[in-house]
Amino acid sequence: MEKTASSLLTEVMRLPPSERNKLIDALLTSIEAENSEEIDKAWAEEVEKRFSELQRGSVKPIPWSAVKQRASSKGRG
Repeated sequence: MEKTASSLLTEVMRLPPSERNKLIDALLTSIEAENSEEIDKAWAEEVEKRFSELQRGSVKPIPWSAVKQRASSKGRG
């Protein structure tokens, strides 16, 4: 008997939250393992792009202290 995602979800929703969390973790780990090369390549391309933008001066770096201050002020609103 072949199970569909919908029927599996129905069964999984009967599990206690701790067991569902274990299942989520296992599923995400399996996906990450399958796509790790592709993800690593995408991150490397993003890093190169951002580094190039910094070198050209098309973007300006923001000091960490300014980032923290901005995040802190948004959290108060």
